[in-house]
Amino acid sequence: AGGHRVPPLIATASSLGIVSAYVGLIPWMGFYGATGIFSGIFSLLSGASWRIAVVVGVVLPLAVYLVFERGLQAALPRSFFGR
Repeated sequence: AGGHRVPPLIATASSLGIVSAYVGLIPWMGFYGATGIFSGIFSLLSGASWRIAVVVGVVLPLAVYLVFERGLQAALPRSFFGR
C-alpha cells in the first residue's frame, strides 16, 4: 500500500480551500458545472484514477440533475451566463 499520508491540518486546509473554490465557482459555472469539476478533483485527491474521476465528474451532476430538475422539479443555481 505504501502511499504517503498527508498531515490532518494540511488535509483539512486543502479540503476547505477546494470547497471554497467550489462555492465561488457556482455563480460563474452554475451548480452542475462546478459540481462536475469539484467531484472530479475530489475523486482524484481521494485516490481514484483519472478515468474514474472523469466518470464521477460527469455522472454525479447528471444524476443530481435528473433527481432534482426532472424528478422533483426543483431548480438549482445557474451560472451568470445561463438562462
